Amino acid sequence: MKDLLIRDLDKNPVTYNYFINKLKEALSSGFDIYIGTDSQMSYETTTMVCAICYYKKGYGGNAFYTKEIVETSKFNSLRQRMFAEAFKSIETAFKIQEMFGCKIEVHLDIGSDPKRNKTSKFEKELTNMVLGQGFSCKIKPKSWASDVADWFTK
Repeated sequence: MKDLLIRDLDKNPVTYNYFINKLKEALSSGFDIYIGTDSQMSYETTTMVCAICYYKKGYGGNAFYTKEIVETSKFNSLRQRMFAEAFKSIETAFKIQEMFGCKIEVHLDIGSDPKRNKTSKFEKELTNMVLGQGFSCKIKPKSWASDVADWFTK
């Protein structure tokens, strides 16, 4: 993560040390960590945003995010893009977990209703992948961290 530009919710760049110190403060105050990734495709590029959120009931929360631009041609299917989002969240979760030894919940940008969500067919596969890596997992409508990421994909 040191090599990525990290931003706060106001879109301001923050230093890696600031980011780490804020997470450390949040964890020591009983906040939980939630990670979600979303992507937005355009003709030539896809914007992929990973949100690192912390929240404590009754106290609110805050978040940071990273943004990467990749070639759209990298994704041959919706399935491939959904897996890329899940992998980005898992990769980020591992990095945070290595630093702090904390529990992390991964929020996937997939829905469970096949009538409303084209991504529902990947639910079992992707949730099992996240669970298999030792993280808890939520999907729509409970996966709000991926909604935070969505704010910054446009």
